[in-house]
Amino acid sequence: MLKIITSGALAAALEKILPIFSKEYDISYSLSYGSSFGEAHDSIPSRIKNGESFDFYFLAEGALLKHAKDGIVDINSKVNLVSSNIGVAVKDGGRSFKIDTLSSFKQALIDANSIAYAASASGIYLSETVFPSLFPQNHSIRAKSTKILSERVGNVLVRGEAEIGFQQLSELMPIKGLSIIGKLPIEIRKSFIFSCAIGNNTLHIKEYDQFLGFIKQEQIVKIINNTGVEIL
Repeated sequence: MLKIITSGALAAALEKILPIFSKEYDISYSLSYGSSFGEAHDSIPSRIKNGESFDFYFLAEGALLKHAKDGIVDINSKVNLVSSNIGVAVKDGGRSFKIDTLSSFKQALIDANSIAYAASASGIYLSETVFPSLFPQNHSIRAKSTKILSERVGNVLVRGEAEIGFQQLSELMPIKGLSIIGKLPIEIRKSFIFSCAIGNNTLHIKEYDQFLGFIKQEQIVKIINNTGVEIL
């Protein structure tokens, strides 16, 4: 059985295509989830630190490169799969915000009572780059922002625990009860690359090669792109 782990950005795509792959190649698998970065108990770095190993890894490129350096994954097998953008969402029926320009985005952050962001690649970018650059002297944004561990930001929004939230678009789209109001303004928009690789100790190299061929099929590309990411 293939042991596969993925970060959230590729979760929706893999949930849709892996059953097809499994049937087409008569392969059984288990799919696990975790954030690419962070110290949450169920993050991919924590699971690796605790001794778990997998055959296929799907996560943010920067995290994958670190795991390759640490000898966890085979760098020669690395393939950049998709690009992904941060989405912005609010609860259905809640207050909405204009975010189409940089000035309106800044005002939205000022006006929002509470802000939620993911404890992974998107959250690192927002908390360490975007928020400090837009509000270098204003600490109120940080004070009303919460890093969300071990669950989707969308779920926090639906429960009414934050007024505006940020996560990879593909992680927001499956959540019922959300209104996705857009992406970050073009001036601060950043594409994140998510990659795959095999574990250094895997015995499933043949299956990995089959998977890489499988995802090039036209209908599979369409399925992946419809989840909110763009296959490379």
